[in-house]
Amino acid sequence: MKIGCVSELSAIHPRKWKDEFRFISQHFDHAELMMDYPHFGPSSITKSQISSIKKFSSNYGVELLVHAPLQINLGSTWPAFKKISVSEIKKTIDLSSSFFSICKVFSKG
Repeated sequence: MKIGCVSELSAIHPRKWKDEFRFISQHFDHAELMMDYPHFGPSSITKSQISSIKKFSSNYGVELLVHAPLQINLGSTWPAFKKISVSEIKKTIDLSSSFFSICKVFSKG
């Protein structure tokens, strides 16, 4: 059985990401990346951040699990919001592919 934890990457300064990955690697098998806005959503994460996450994940042997933004709602009856939600899911899937994520997690709303 593999045990993981939700990472704090979206809440801490990138200079502390190495420490976060070191801690996770000592206690867990994988880290869940919460792709939440405003600073860490699928549309706002930078190429540099992606590169750093991939490097630390590889260096510390931490598998990644990607969680789509919590603000989405695939069951929304408002067509405009549902369209935005589907778009965010697609962006999250694309982003998780760049991390070689072992799993993608979505909440239906």
